[in-house]
Amino acid sequence: STYLKALNGYLELTGREFEVFVELCKLQAQYLSLNYSHEQISNLIFGPSSRKLIRTHLSISPYNLNNVLKSLRTKHLVLITEDKQYYLNPQIFVNDNEVEYSVNYKFTLNKEIN
Repeated sequence: STYLKALNGYLELTGREFEVFVELCKLQAQYLSLNYSHEQISNLIFGPSSRKLIRTHLSISPYNLNNVLKSLRTKHLVLITEDKQYYLNPQIFVNDNEVEYSVNYKFTLNKEIN
């Protein structure tokens, strides 16, 4: 969660998008620790039981959750394969089991001459 908070200036997530993405990351980390395949994780994280869990935990309606997930797809945080498997963008998701992370930013500065 702290890692995602640090990135949120770049990601520009709304409060609700941030909350849902954090929950998705927690679920993925949990299933990765149990050695599930990526296909199994996709089915578990984006399946009905996990959606219900997220909706209950965040007090969000099914309609609003679907809108948030659509927004996360638009922002490329949730990706979809050709065979309709959803997954978290591996460039953003990190496993909580890691000890240290490094975040690099690339900026382009344009100077206007008057």
